Amino acid sequence: MPNKPRLLASAAAAFLTGAAAVLVFHQPTLALLHAAGLTPLSAYPMRPTNPLGAPVILSLTFWGGVWSILIGGSPVSVGMLNALLVNGVWGLGLGLLWRFIPGPLRFATDMPRTATSAQ
Repeated sequence: MPNKPRLLASAAAAFLTGAAAVLVFHQPTLALLHAAGLTPLSAYPMRPTNPLGAPVILSLTFWGGVWSILIGGSPVSVGMLNALLVNGVWGLGLGLLWRFIPGPLRFATDMPRTATSAQ
C-alpha cells in the first residue's frame, strides 16, 4: 500500500503542475489563436462562472489541476499522449460535426453578415 503522505505530496505536485500548465501553456495558446482570428475566445477570461461566480480562468486552472492528478496516476509520457490524443480528436470531431449544424442553430459569429456589419 502506498505511503499516504507521499501519495498526498504526489497529488499536490500533480495539481500544481496542471494548474501552472493552464496558465503557462493553455491560455497563451488560446491568446495566439485569438490574435490570429481563429477563435472568438480570449485568454485569461475574468467573467464569472455559475453557480459560484468565480472567474473562468480560476475555474480552468482548478480543473486543469484536478485532471492532472488523474493523468499523473499513469506514466507521464502515456498520460500526456493520451490527453493530447483524446482532446485533439475531440476538437477534430467537433469541427467536423459542426459543419452539419444548420446555419440558424449556429452561434452568432457563424451567421451571415448584414450589409452594415460587413463594412
